[in-house]
Amino acid sequence: MTSKKGTRKRNTTNQTEQKNSSHKTPAAGQDFLKNEIIIWAAVAICAFLMISNFGIGGVLGDAVSGFLFGTFGCLAYIIPILLFVGIAFMISNHGNYLAYVKAGACVILEFMLCTLFQLVMNGYDKGTSLTACYRMAKLHKDGGGLIGGLFTKLLCSAIGVAGTYIITIVVCIICLVIITEKSFLAGVKKGSEKAYMTAKEDVKRRREQVELAREERQQQGVEGKRKDRVVSGVSFDTTIKK
Repeated sequence: MTSKKGTRKRNTTNQTEQKNSSHKTPAAGQDFLKNEIIIWAAVAICAFLMISNFGIGGVLGDAVSGFLFGTFGCLAYIIPILLFVGIAFMISNHGNYLAYVKAGACVILEFMLCTLFQLVMNGYDKGTSLTACYRMAKLHKDGGGLIGGLFTKLLCSAIGVAGTYIITIVVCIICLVIITEKSFLAGVKKGSEKAYMTAKEDVKRRREQVELAREERQQQGVEGKRKDRVVSGVSFDTTIKK
């Protein structure tokens, strides 16, 4: 009786697992199909955005391109690529908290780059409105656009132009550290150590060259003195008198 009950329990467990696996397989297939559709849709949209930025997207493409340049400035050239990479990254890391943190760091990095481009290309003018920033970026396809103008006005009015440069660069470095998970200071330390070792080897090599040159000069001087010596006590008159 005990063996029969154990057999029945195992059969029931196997049937339950088979039912669960049969329920999970269609769901997994649907998720894969949905992700595949999203990826290909993202490819099509990003490709259209890319060609629109180069003026070959027709009337709709010109409107979209104007919006991108007006919003992001010259960073609009790489926005389609960043958008596609972001979508693919989020799909492949769905449910991963670290992936969401990295995505947020990417967005902040884009905003800070827009701010830097705005400062470098157009500078800071207190009287320039955000609408003017949008229009100039849309027309000339440079600067940081609306986003760059917004952060420039907020930061420069609070901490000045020099402070804005410092804060923007530091935030960019922090975002890169979060995205790459690599220490910036460790890279700087490694680079400085490499430069120090290279300089040390260069100094050592130059010293060796100086020593070799000195020895060669000393050897040449000794040989010259030997040639200049006059041998005394020897007669070269070997004529025999008759």
